[in-house]
Parts: sequence; structure tokens; C-alpha cells
Amino acid sequence: MTSALTRTSAVTRRAVLTGIAATGATALGACTSSAQLTDIRGDYSGEIKFDSYDTSAGTYEPATRKHRAKNTPKPVKPANIDNKTVAGIYSALGHYAAAITYAINTGEDTCIQQVNMEEADEKGVYEYFGKPFTQAWVGESKCVFILKDPLPTKKDDTYMWPCTAKITIGEFAVSDGRARDISSDKREITDDAEMHLTYKDNKWVISTDALFFSSATSGTNKV
Repeated sequence: MTSALTRTSAVTRRAVLTGIAATGATALGACTSSAQLTDIRGDYSGEIKFDSYDTSAGTYEPATRKHRAKNTPKPVKPANIDNKTVAGIYSALGHYAAAITYAINTGEDTCIQQVNMEEADEKGVYEYFGKPFTQAWVGESKCVFILKDPLPTKKDDTYMWPCTAKITIGEFAVSDGRARDISSDKREITDDAEMHLTYKDNKWVISTDALFFSSATSGTNKV
């Protein structure tokens, strides 16, 4: 039986190809128009910066080959996350990436549950980003979204923002009490994606393709 340790890279790669790309990798239609939202910044392209965390658990201790990360800071929703503005979308996406980071580093779904998305989508995201790390763990890892365009575009009620999703995996993985180094060529995974958001019930909701999760083959995506 293939161990969880040897499948760590496969798990994280599947996570990118399913959990992130499934957030709406669809070509823009001819009727797509620029976003009509309040904006004062003008250009949001580049890596999303997110700095809203709860550190009350105590001093953060990164994962080692002996133990998983301790007192990992929890991402919390910024004050402007529900604003119907470009900045609100930006914060929602930053919070989403930070929640994925937390899930990978802890194996917990606590922060994924705080992301505004449909329940089925929430379960799908955790299945690929958090659940594989409930027993095994990896060195300090991070998920970020790098926005390709200055602003999102709009089609009907949906705002779309192309980006590159990048997950950086730590130097090692631990499973069943055994640690193994992860080679440098397998520690960074990137994938092009397009984020889709709609404004419902006074908040931004990130949509994913739940059918994509359910149709994925089992085995390569589980510990």
C-alpha cells in the first residue's frame, strides 16, 4: 500500500488542479464587461497580501520533523470583506487563500468553514486541502493567489478574476512517525485559475464546481 508520505506531492498537486482551478476556469464570454464597483486603488494585480490573523493561541511554532505546527495563526475576515467593492473581493480571495494555508498546515477545517461558499463546495475544498493532513503533516506551507489583471471583470451577476494559484510546500513530510525530505522540484505547485464571485445576502460568495470534486478519481487525493 502506498503510504501517505509518498503521496504528499500527488495530494497537493490534485488540490491545486481541483480545489482552486475548479473555482471557475471558464473562458470569458464576449459580453463580459469591466467591473462596476467602487474602487479607489485602481490596480490590484500581483500577489494578494493578507494580514488579518488571530494569534491569541500563543507563540507560533512551525512544524518540525517531530511535531506538526503549533498555535498556527488563524485567518479572520477583514472588516471590509463584505463590502460591495473591489477591495471587498480582494479581501475575500485573500481570506480564501489564507484558509487553505491553515488547512494544509493543521489538517483542520475551522477556517475553510469561514469562507463564504456553498456547503458542498466547502466540503470539497477541505477534502483536498485539509483532510489529507489530519494524520500526516508537512513543513510550513503556504497558498497564495497572484492576480493577473488590475481589476475583475463582470458577466451577468458574476465577477471574474484570472489568477495564478501557487502552493509552496515545506521541506519535509511526516507520516506514521517517519519523516522524508521533499525534493526542491516538487515543493512549488502553480496553476492558472479564474476566481468567480457573486454578491449574495450582503456578502461575497466564492463559487466552485462541486461536480468536479465528486468526479475526481479516489486514491490519489486521499491520505
